[in-house]
Amino acid sequence: MAILHGSWIFHQRGGHLFIWGETWRTRESVEAKTTNSAALHPWAMTQAQLTSFLDSHSLSPTAPSSTYFLEASRNSRKKTPSRVTGELQPPWQTQVLVLPTQSLSKSKSVYPLMSAKMPSESEEEQSLKLQQWKVEGFCLEPIAAVKFLQLLPLGSFQTSDAFVGGDLRYWSQVTRWSLDLLSRHKFLAGIYRQPNGDVFASWQPLLDSSLDQERLGKFSQLMPSACHAYLGKENEP
Repeated sequence: MAILHGSWIFHQRGGHLFIWGETWRTRESVEAKTTNSAALHPWAMTQAQLTSFLDSHSLSPTAPSSTYFLEASRNSRKKTPSRVTGELQPPWQTQVLVLPTQSLSKSKSVYPLMSAKMPSESEEEQSLKLQQWKVEGFCLEPIAAVKFLQLLPLGSFQTSDAFVGGDLRYWSQVTRWSLDLLSRHKFLAGIYRQPNGDVFASWQPLLDSSLDQERLGKFSQLMPSACHAYLGKENEP
């Protein structure tokens, strides 16, 4: 079973949505991790697999109507927008995640627990641990991310919609609430000074009603733990 994952990666002056895919493979077909350093996630989709998977659900980032993706360069911190066409694949970016990991009792090999699989009693006895894993995926700038999240199914229980992970489904709900705030003009502009003296402008939500304050509280409580798993890009300190 294939599952689409993603979360917002925040920066001092904004952020982007990072999306990646998880698919089932046999343990015999992947290389096991035997060290404590971050290894490539064995169940993560390749670039070709993720592109094909998104295309099959009418979410393809290579469609001519797609907007801009965030150019990820390992040699520079500068991010350059790159127009995606049917002939150009959006670049990969590597993120490091901390995920529940299980070890095999008869070997030193460890594997991340698949998100759709609940640990059994025997697996709990093997003491699941949190370890770092590297995943690769697409980076969407805010406008592209909003369009993408709006296309995802919401609370559907249909089998055909089970491909959306809980983390992406959560951000889809938050995005729709943010658009509701925007339609009600519930944002204020602010100017902020960073510790190094730089000044930048940013929009902040105006939650002046008990209903919006209650919604924020619920979203804070219901945020999936997977949204806290991202440590940053592989080449960042």
